Amino acid sequence: MASGQYPEIITNPELDPKKYIMDLSDQIVNFDIPYFSAKINRQLFLSVVKTLSFDLAQEYSANHLAKILEADRREIAEYVKILEETNLFSVCYNVGFKSMRKKLSGSKKIYSLNLNLSLHLNGFDVSYLNDTRVFGRYFENYIFMRILEKYGKVEYYRINGKELDFVAEETAFEIKSGTNMDMDKYKKLSLQLKKKFYLISEEEAYLM
Repeated sequence: MASGQYPEIITNPELDPKKYIMDLSDQIVNFDIPYFSAKINRQLFLSVVKTLSFDLAQEYSANHLAKILEADRREIAEYVKILEETNLFSVCYNVGFKSMRKKLSGSKKIYSLNLNLSLHLNGFDVSYLNDTRVFGRYFENYIFMRILEKYGKVEYYRINGKELDFVAEETAFEIKSGTNMDMDKYKKLSLQLKKKFYLISEEEAYLM
């Protein structure tokens, strides 16, 4: 999760991972993307990337993000679209919303497709993964990437207090980084949705 997407860090021990990724992040966020989108407010764009990187696996809306950053909602929505088009982030929609209009206008989750960049943009390093609050979000994000890679489309479910972390094709997933978990409610919900249920934890994955 800290450096796996950059094999050169592993194969070249003389490289400083933090400096390497920060230099790369600076190149991508401040030069490469603005080069193709000249109207970008670079400072605001970087703030969007940092905020999304900090709030991985959380629900977000362009309106809420615009209020936090004191910016125009349409500009924020455009920046998120650019981040999707450049494969830096992926928006995960709520499968509980049946209409596409509701999916697009309602709350969504955001996940990074480059955990190394997201980790370091917030000044984190691998030691921060020892913090369960940080690890939980990045672990869920990592699983999202793997499920997206396998199924091509991933959504989540959250309606009336009932939720599942991920839903893809005929499967539903709950991601946990702790122990002593009561999975009955998730299994029942998966059954209602006619999905096969998987529990994925940091230690092992069970088919239930």
